[in-house]
Amino acid sequence: MTPTLTGSATNDRVRRVRSAAALAGVEINFNSIDMSKPEEWKNEDFLSKNPFGFLPILELENGTILRESAAIAEYLADGTSLIPSDKNQRALVHQWGSTADQELQIPASLANRQLKGLYPYNKPNFDGIIKKINERLSILDNILINKTWLIGERITLADILIGSSLSFVFSTVIDSKDRVKIPNVIRYYETFVNHPKLLDIYNPINLIDVVKPPSKK
Repeated sequence: MTPTLTGSATNDRVRRVRSAAALAGVEINFNSIDMSKPEEWKNEDFLSKNPFGFLPILELENGTILRESAAIAEYLADGTSLIPSDKNQRALVHQWGSTADQELQIPASLANRQLKGLYPYNKPNFDGIIKKINERLSILDNILINKTWLIGERITLADILIGSSLSFVFSTVIDSKDRVKIPNVIRYYETFVNHPKLLDIYNPINLIDVVKPPSKK
């Protein structure tokens, strides 16, 4: 039985998992659902398997349910060059994974929820979040000046974790006026999403042109 991934094709945490499977050469079934409509999937049966109620999840052949996209991606990448054999480099993979979530994905999600009206829009708070994200992207831009990939000369799980988070950030809260300031990050991102094995996952590329605050009611 092939493992089954459940989530939305346009969700970047789902893309993270699908990227790991594609680059690792691991076959998975994909159960595509609309994550924005929990009333259609967050039922008693689902919660009995996954009490936290998070997506994506990967259901293994033995019935085990894995949640958290980074953990699922690492499971799929195990035993491949996506996870370096060197102990120091493996630690760097986890380091970049933490950066992807703590410094990019989570702050961008908080800001995006303000734009969508899920949280009250507070301009000083919103601007502060965006400032912090741009500071982190500037640091990443300097790191990538002479690099194609984050660790060594080959794509690793670190690139999947950072690349998927950049996909979310660039499609929601970091617009063209900010992206132009980080050319090395953009080069890196375009190299990642245009990898032959990832084209179907990330393309067409969705980049936000101008971030607009929610209209006042």
